[in-house]
Amino acid sequence: MNKLWIFVLLIVMTVPAHSQVWQHTQEWNQEWERKYGEWVNSDEVYERMFVDRNSPYSGVRADCADAAHGLRIIFAYENGLPFAVRNPSGSRGDRDPYRNFHNGIDRFNHISDQDRRVVQFINYVGNSMGSHFLTHDNTFPVKLEEIGSGDMFTYRIRARFGNFIRHVYNIKAVNPTGTFDVIYATQAIKDNNLPMIRRREREFVHRPQGQWGFRRFRWPEHIGQPLSAIPSELGNSSEQFRLSSELGNDFFPHLTRLLRTTVETPEARLKRSLRNLCLEAQGRVDNVAQAITYLNSINGRCMDYTEFDIYSTPARDEALNQTFLNTQRDYQEILDEGLGSRVDPNLLDMTAEIFSRSSNRQYVEELTDFCPVEIRAGRVLDLGELRRRQVDGKLSSHPND
Repeated sequence: MNKLWIFVLLIVMTVPAHSQVWQHTQEWNQEWERKYGEWVNSDEVYERMFVDRNSPYSGVRADCADAAHGLRIIFAYENGLPFAVRNPSGSRGDRDPYRNFHNGIDRFNHISDQDRRVVQFINYVGNSMGSHFLTHDNTFPVKLEEIGSGDMFTYRIRARFGNFIRHVYNIKAVNPTGTFDVIYATQAIKDNNLPMIRRREREFVHRPQGQWGFRRFRWPEHIGQPLSAIPSELGNSSEQFRLSSELGNDFFPHLTRLLRTTVETPEARLKRSLRNLCLEAQGRVDNVAQAITYLNSINGRCMDYTEFDIYSTPARDEALNQTFLNTQRDYQEILDEGLGSRVDPNLLDMTAEIFSRSSNRQYVEELTDFCPVEIRAGRVLDLGELRRRQVDGKLSSHPND
């Protein structure tokens, strides 16, 4: 055989035969949605799945929206299902293969290892998509009574200079008490290649508004379609926005009553509320530590807005404040309903001291043992001291402070 033809043949043989990220052999339906929820709630979705060297998806760099897209992509890939989200880069014709990001694009043909190809696809989508597009283009609002595993909660709050801070939680499960087991990432996690965060009893504090709230992924055929094109039997409903407006601060208590399958004893309710408060307080320490580490790495210069957006804590601090208020509400309702006799009196007294302004504090040691908030090596605050500092304006959300 002519040597030139042998050379050409060898080149052809070395070019990857695949022209898709993966080929889908199934289509989304209600049963696959149920299985997706089960998978998200399983041990296969865990905090270190994007950083664990033994994970096939090690190397995914995920903020909050990236983590949500990543989970959906992984499940679709492992089960031969299609995946598509709208390309946010602008108007494209129906014939443009990049009108949507989907599993059929040929951008990753040079990667022969299929798992690595999927990781690069997740990162590619993540670098182009954020929580805004996830909320507005690629998901739909869920009927409240149907919220479950695999759904998301997204919110947006106004920050400094008229800018917004956005976030996405992935719901692993709705707990019997009506709280949420969630897993999520942040921009700081993405930048520092850290594990995701899991909170097993999250109570949300930012009410649904606009398009932000409880959401579910659209099927590929619904991408680019008006909301009315999504059948109601898939859970499509905008009721949460109406109820949020009507109920105000009573929205989440209403949702808890709607979703819970068990009624807690007064003591169990107060203990859960205090556990949530402790996790929120200790979580803030981790966020501040990340900001201090970054601030040191840039020699203490004032952060620009992008850096501020990553490392500031206004959403965290508002969540901490609301969690304090929720705990105070639970405590007061127990007393108002005459149920205090069913709670350990030491627990009641310890909770009361968190919100007391008196300088005569008797439960500092108990509060510190229950929830040590170590703000730096050797310096520990209790929840009562932390609350006083927050009320007195001595906690800053600004990472340059």
